[in-house]
Amino acid sequence: MPGPRPNSLAVVEPDRDLDDDLDIDVAAIIAEEAAAARRKAAIEAGRRRAGTTGAVMAGIMLAISDIYEPSNRDEVAVVSEASGEPGDIHTDGIGLTVGELDVWSPPVDRTDGPDGGGAVL
Repeated sequence: MPGPRPNSLAVVEPDRDLDDDLDIDVAAIIAEEAAAARRKAAIEAGRRRAGTTGAVMAGIMLAISDIYEPSNRDEVAVVSEASGEPGDIHTDGIGLTVGELDVWSPPVDRTDGPDGGGAVL
C-alpha cells in the first residue's frame, strides 16, 4: 500500500499524556489543522484545473469567505454582578466612582428633544 504523498497534510492525534500538564485546547488545534488541510486542498485543486491563476482565484475565494462568513466560534458572554438593584437613570441620573473621583450626571430632560417632543433615548 502506498504511503502518504510528499507535502501532504495529515492530522495526527497528539499524545494525551503531554497535554495533561499544559493548558492547550487540543480539539481546537485539531480543528484548525483540518481546516488548513481543506484550504490547501482547495487551492491545489484550483492549481490542477487552471494552473497558477486557478490557485490564486481559489485563495482569493477562501480569503473573501473568511471575511464575509461568520465564524463558528462561540462568543463569550460578559456577566457582571452588582450588590443592589439597578437604578433608573431616566429619573435619578447616573453616578459612578472612578478611583477617588466621583462623577454624576443629571437625568435627561425629556422635553429637550431635537423636535421639541422629548429626548431621543
